[in-house]
Amino acid sequence: MFKFGESKIYSILAFTNLEFVFDIGNFINTRMFLGYINRKISEEFNLASEIGFSTSLGLDNNDSIVTISCKGHNDKFSEYFNLVIDFIKNFKYDEEDKVMIRTIIDAKKDMYLNIKKANPWNYSSYLERLKVNSYAYTIEEAVDYLNTLTINNFKFKLKETKNRILYQSKFTSFFYGNTTEDSLFDST
Repeated sequence: MFKFGESKIYSILAFTNLEFVFDIGNFINTRMFLGYINRKISEEFNLASEIGFSTSLGLDNNDSIVTISCKGHNDKFSEYFNLVIDFIKNFKYDEEDKVMIRTIIDAKKDMYLNIKKANPWNYSSYLERLKVNSYAYTIEEAVDYLNTLTINNFKFKLKETKNRILYQSKFTSFFYGNTTEDSLFDST
């Protein structure tokens, strides 16, 4: 298809929405949702990752952009990509994941509580973010919110957070590799 016959395809789906970081609740819930779905994707697509496919979701809180990054080999990439997108679109809370959610909440809390004890680069980045980014939150604000966050609160906000990302955001995509748009997407 393409001139150089690349053996891998790289894709980034970017969802831009100021509401991701507009208040502490949306910010923490977005980060929690991304952590949760990253773990579920790694479980669901474990075999695909063993043969070279990968997916990760992340939040750039400086620009308020959620990214979905998919990489993989040309062979079967469109099938993998569409399976991942369908998994994300149809993603729902699973009652069996209570321990996982509790672990994610505790890990986020520990991350904030230990930011001063982490390496100097992380702490200086945190201080810089507070000075530069008007939507940066202090350790205290984040920990206070996380202390009030329960599994039920998170479960209640899950659909709202997913809809904000997928359906209420400006969407941009980038693909690099040996593919075309019409061979990649099963639907709109």
